[in-house]
Amino acid sequence: MAELLKFHVEGRTERGKGPNRRVRKQGMVPGVYYDADGHNIPVKMDFIALSKLYSSVGCSKVFELEIVHEGKTDTKPALIKNIHRHPLKPIYNHVDFFGIDLHKKVTISIPVQVTGKPVGVVVGGGELGIFRETVEVECLPSDIPDSLILDVASLNLGDNILIGDVAFPEGVTPLFEENYAIVGVVVPRITEEEPEPEAETAAATEAPAAEGVA
Repeated sequence: MAELLKFHVEGRTERGKGPNRRVRKQGMVPGVYYDADGHNIPVKMDFIALSKLYSSVGCSKVFELEIVHEGKTDTKPALIKNIHRHPLKPIYNHVDFFGIDLHKKVTISIPVQVTGKPVGVVVGGGELGIFRETVEVECLPSDIPDSLILDVASLNLGDNILIGDVAFPEGVTPLFEENYAIVGVVVPRITEEEPEPEAETAAATEAPAAEGVA
Protein backbone atom coordinates (compact mmCIF):
# COMPACT_ATOMS: atom_id res chain seq x y z
CA MET A 1 0.00 0.00 0.00
CA ALA A 2 1.24 3.51 -0.84
CA GLU A 3 2.11 5.85 1.99
CA LEU A 4 -1.07 6.99 3.68
CA LEU A 5 -2.18 10.59 4.00
CA LYS A 6 -1.89 11.86 7.57
CA PHE A 7 -4.63 13.89 9.29
CA HIS A 8 -4.21 15.63 12.64
CA VAL A 9 -7.04 15.93 15.21
CA GLU A 10 -7.16 16.92 18.88
CA GLY A 11 -8.68 14.73 21.56
CA ARG A 12 -11.35 16.29 23.78
CA THR A 13 -13.04 15.27 27.00
CA GLU A 14 -16.44 16.98 26.85
CA ARG A 15 -19.35 15.38 25.02
CA GLY A 16 -22.88 16.42 24.15
CA LYS A 17 -24.66 19.17 22.25
CA GLY A 18 -23.42 22.08 24.37
CA PRO A 19 -19.69 21.25 24.08
CA ASN A 20 -20.17 20.48 20.37
CA ARG A 21 -21.67 23.95 19.82
CA ARG A 22 -18.71 25.54 21.59
CA VAL A 23 -16.31 23.61 19.34
CA ARG A 24 -18.10 24.90 16.23
CA LYS A 25 -17.94 28.50 17.51
CA GLN A 26 -14.16 28.11 17.56
CA GLY A 27 -14.23 27.36 13.81
CA MET A 28 -13.63 23.66 14.45
CA VAL A 29 -15.63 20.49 13.79
CA PRO A 30 -16.51 17.99 16.53
CA GLY A 31 -16.12 14.32 15.76
CA VAL A 32 -15.67 10.84 17.16
CA TYR A 33 -13.16 8.08 16.43
CA TYR A 34 -14.43 4.55 17.06
CA ASP A 35 -13.46 1.03 16.03
CA ALA A 36 -14.50 -2.60 16.29
CA ASP A 37 -12.50 -3.01 19.52
CA GLY A 38 -14.78 -0.62 21.38
CA HIS A 39 -12.58 2.48 21.40
CA ASN A 40 -14.64 5.67 21.34
CA ILE A 41 -12.61 8.89 21.39
CA PRO A 42 -14.18 12.37 20.99
CA VAL A 43 -12.03 14.63 18.80
CA LYS A 44 -12.08 18.05 17.16
CA MET A 45 -10.35 19.42 14.07
CA ASP A 46 -9.94 22.46 11.86
CA PHE A 47 -12.84 22.92 9.42
CA ILE A 48 -10.65 23.85 6.41
CA ALA A 49 -8.30 20.92 7.05
CA LEU A 50 -11.27 18.54 7.22
CA SER A 51 -12.66 19.93 3.95
CA LYS A 52 -9.32 19.25 2.23
CA LEU A 53 -9.14 15.75 3.68
CA TYR A 54 -12.68 14.91 2.57
CA SER A 55 -12.04 16.18 -0.97
CA SER A 56 -8.95 13.91 -1.11
CA VAL A 57 -10.20 10.69 0.48
CA GLY A 58 -14.00 10.85 0.48
CA CYS A 59 -15.45 7.91 2.38
CA SER A 60 -13.51 5.18 0.59
CA LYS A 61 -9.79 5.90 1.09
CA VAL A 62 -7.75 4.92 4.13
CA PHE A 63 -5.64 7.57 5.88
CA GLU A 64 -3.68 7.85 9.11
CA LEU A 65 -5.57 9.66 11.86
CA GLU A 66 -3.18 11.29 14.34
CA ILE A 67 -5.01 11.85 17.63
CA VAL A 68 -3.17 14.26 19.94
CA HIS A 69 -4.32 14.13 23.57
CA GLU A 70 -2.53 15.17 26.77
CA GLY A 71 0.76 15.61 24.94
CA LYS A 72 0.69 12.16 23.34
CA THR A 73 0.02 11.25 19.70
CA ASP A 74 -1.80 8.04 18.81
CA THR A 75 -1.82 7.16 15.08
CA LYS A 76 -4.61 4.94 13.74
CA PRO A 77 -5.53 3.89 10.17
CA ALA A 78 -9.07 5.10 9.56
CA LEU A 79 -11.86 5.89 7.12
CA ILE A 80 -14.41 8.71 7.17
CA LYS A 81 -17.55 6.78 8.08
CA ASN A 82 -20.07 9.63 8.17
CA ILE A 83 -19.83 13.37 7.64
CA HIS A 84 -22.78 15.57 8.53
CA ARG A 85 -23.29 18.88 6.75
CA HIS A 86 -25.22 21.84 8.14
CA PRO A 87 -28.58 22.04 6.31
CA LEU A 88 -28.19 25.76 5.53
CA LYS A 89 -24.55 26.78 6.05
CA PRO A 90 -21.46 25.55 4.12
CA ILE A 91 -19.98 23.86 7.21
CA TYR A 92 -19.77 20.39 8.73
CA ASN A 93 -21.68 19.70 11.93
CA HIS A 94 -19.95 16.45 12.86
CA VAL A 95 -17.74 13.68 11.49
CA ASP A 96 -17.29 10.02 12.42
CA PHE A 97 -13.96 8.28 11.87
CA PHE A 98 -13.87 4.48 11.82
CA GLY A 99 -10.63 2.75 12.78
CA ILE A 100 -9.66 -0.29 10.72
CA ASP A 101 -7.20 -3.17 10.78
CA LEU A 102 -5.12 -3.03 7.59
CA HIS A 103 -5.01 -6.84 7.55
CA LYS A 104 -8.76 -7.43 7.81
CA LYS A 105 -11.41 -7.00 5.12
CA VAL A 106 -13.81 -4.07 5.33
CA THR A 107 -17.24 -3.47 3.84
CA ILE A 108 -17.38 -0.15 2.03
CA SER A 109 -19.35 1.75 -0.62
CA ILE A 110 -17.43 2.99 -3.63
CA PRO A 111 -18.66 5.62 -6.11
CA VAL A 112 -19.83 4.73 -9.63
CA GLN A 113 -18.36 6.56 -12.63
CA VAL A 114 -19.31 6.10 -16.29
CA THR A 115 -17.28 6.56 -19.44
CA GLY A 116 -18.36 6.70 -23.09
CA LYS A 117 -21.51 7.82 -24.88
CA PRO A 118 -24.13 5.05 -25.22
CA VAL A 119 -25.17 4.16 -28.78
CA GLY A 120 -28.74 4.03 -27.47
CA VAL A 121 -28.45 7.74 -26.62
CA VAL A 122 -26.56 8.85 -29.75
CA VAL A 123 -28.63 6.84 -32.25
CA GLY A 124 -31.68 5.63 -30.37
CA GLY A 125 -32.66 8.89 -28.68
CA GLY A 126 -32.63 7.36 -25.21
CA GLU A 127 -31.28 8.72 -21.94
CA LEU A 128 -28.57 7.29 -19.71
CA GLY A 129 -29.97 6.41 -16.30
CA ILE A 130 -27.62 6.00 -13.33
CA PHE A 131 -29.60 3.89 -10.88
CA ARG A 132 -26.88 3.48 -8.22
CA GLU A 133 -24.36 6.18 -7.33
CA THR A 134 -22.40 3.76 -5.13
CA VAL A 135 -21.93 0.00 -4.85
CA GLU A 136 -21.05 -1.96 -1.73
CA VAL A 137 -17.95 -4.17 -1.79
CA GLU A 138 -15.79 -6.17 0.59
CA CYS A 139 -11.99 -6.16 0.41
CA LEU A 140 -8.79 -5.43 2.28
CA PRO A 141 -8.13 -1.71 2.90
CA SER A 142 -5.17 -1.85 0.50
CA ASP A 143 -7.48 -3.09 -2.30
CA ILE A 144 -10.25 -0.47 -1.99
CA PRO A 145 -10.86 0.91 -5.51
CA ASP A 146 -11.14 4.68 -5.94
CA SER A 147 -14.34 4.10 -7.92
CA LEU A 148 -16.18 1.62 -10.13
CA ILE A 149 -15.70 2.77 -13.75
CA LEU A 150 -18.30 1.46 -16.22
CA ASP A 151 -17.95 1.78 -20.01
CA VAL A 152 -21.47 2.46 -21.29
CA ALA A 153 -20.61 3.10 -24.97
CA SER A 154 -22.10 -0.20 -26.23
CA LEU A 155 -25.44 0.14 -24.42
CA ASN A 156 -28.51 0.21 -26.67
CA LEU A 157 -31.97 1.41 -25.76
CA GLY A 158 -33.27 -0.84 -22.98
CA ASP A 159 -29.84 -2.25 -22.08
CA ASN A 160 -28.58 -2.29 -18.47
CA ILE A 161 -25.31 -3.12 -16.72
CA LEU A 162 -26.08 -5.43 -13.79
CA ILE A 163 -23.93 -5.70 -10.69
CA GLY A 164 -23.45 -9.44 -11.37
CA ASP A 165 -22.01 -8.71 -14.83
CA VAL A 166 -19.24 -6.40 -13.61
CA ALA A 167 -15.67 -7.68 -13.41
CA PHE A 168 -14.21 -6.35 -10.16
CA PRO A 169 -10.47 -6.18 -9.42
CA GLU A 170 -8.90 -9.20 -7.75
CA GLY A 171 -9.63 -9.26 -4.04
CA VAL A 172 -12.74 -7.05 -4.35
CA THR A 173 -16.12 -8.77 -3.90
CA PRO A 174 -19.43 -6.98 -4.60
CA LEU A 175 -22.09 -7.48 -1.94
CA PHE A 176 -25.67 -7.91 -3.17
CA GLU A 177 -28.71 -10.12 -2.75
CA GLU A 178 -30.53 -9.18 -5.97
CA ASN A 179 -28.71 -8.74 -9.29
CA TYR A 180 -29.63 -5.05 -9.59
CA ALA A 181 -29.02 -2.65 -12.50
CA ILE A 182 -26.36 -0.01 -11.89
CA VAL A 183 -26.83 1.98 -15.12
CA GLY A 184 -28.96 1.65 -18.26
CA VAL A 185 -30.33 3.41 -21.32
CA VAL A 186 -34.00 4.27 -20.88
CA VAL A 187 -36.71 5.72 -23.06
CA PRO A 188 -36.99 9.42 -22.29
CA ARG A 189 -40.08 10.52 -20.46
CA ILE A 190 -42.50 12.44 -22.61
CA THR A 191 -43.70 15.57 -20.92
CA GLU A 192 -47.20 16.43 -21.88
CA GLU A 193 -47.52 19.96 -23.14
CA GLU A 194 -49.99 22.08 -21.29
CA PRO A 195 -53.00 22.83 -23.45
CA GLU A 196 -53.15 26.31 -24.90
CA PRO A 197 -55.59 28.55 -23.05
CA GLU A 198 -58.90 28.46 -24.81
CA ALA A 199 -59.72 31.53 -26.82
CA GLU A 200 -61.90 33.84 -24.93
CA THR A 201 -65.42 34.03 -26.21
CA ALA A 202 -66.47 36.96 -28.27
CA ALA A 203 -68.85 37.96 -25.56
CA ALA A 204 -66.04 38.15 -23.03
CA THR A 205 -63.80 40.17 -25.31
CA GLU A 206 -66.39 42.65 -26.45
CA ALA A 207 -66.69 45.80 -24.43
CA PRO A 208 -69.92 45.93 -22.48
CA ALA A 209 -72.58 48.05 -24.07
CA ALA A 210 -73.15 51.45 -22.53
CA GLU A 211 -76.20 51.65 -20.36
CA GLY A 212 -78.94 54.02 -21.47
CA VAL A 213 -79.63 57.14 -19.48
CA ALA A 214 -83.09 57.16 -18.04
